[in-house]
Amino acid sequence: MNVDFHTTVMQLSGNPWLATFVQRLHDVPAASDRVIMWRDFRVIERSHDDHRRIATALSKAQGERAAAIMREHITFALEHMQVQLQLYPQDFLRVPNFDKPAPRRSSGSNKRTSA
Repeated sequence: MNVDFHTTVMQLSGNPWLATFVQRLHDVPAASDRVIMWRDFRVIERSHDDHRRIATALSKAQGERAAAIMREHITFALEHMQVQLQLYPQDFLRVPNFDKPAPRRSSGSNKRTSA
């Protein structure tokens, strides 16, 4: 859902450079959120809320508001990834396998904080 939302917004922007830039960014493992296991529901919930607010602003032709929310959305994701890199570098150093779910950590080690 996250990738679909961002892809749709990029396509609707009419800016082909943006889509190319993001695709190249996804080709760099440490720069892509696809490498991180999003275990904190609050981060997922915030992301979905950001998406809803961006879509609402776009549907009301409030381009500047949508852009401001998107900038905050991207900034939060960057800051969150930086914190996760410091706390859990192994999540960035492994090669993701999308064919099977990631192994779960024991309940005592799932105390990540969001940026």
